[in-house]
Amino acid sequence: MYKQLKLIAKNLDYSVAELLRKGAEQIVMFYPQHNADKQIKKVWKYPKANKLGLKVSDPELLKAIANERSGQEGI
Repeated sequence: MYKQLKLIAKNLDYSVAELLRKGAEQIVMFYPQHNADKQIKKVWKYPKANKLGLKVSDPELLKAIANERSGQEGI
């Protein structure tokens, strides 16, 4: 199959990668949309934090704590 793809790509003056991308575009274009729509509608959400133990609402305080723990002051 690879040899056939390579020959087709050469005849069309494409690289094999470009030929594969064009083939993938065709598949996406003609694939039944109802399946694709179901997957697109799934929205990624941040995972729920697990007992982090440190609750800081002031960013400057958080920066100070981080510098203190890393031994670097004034960064």
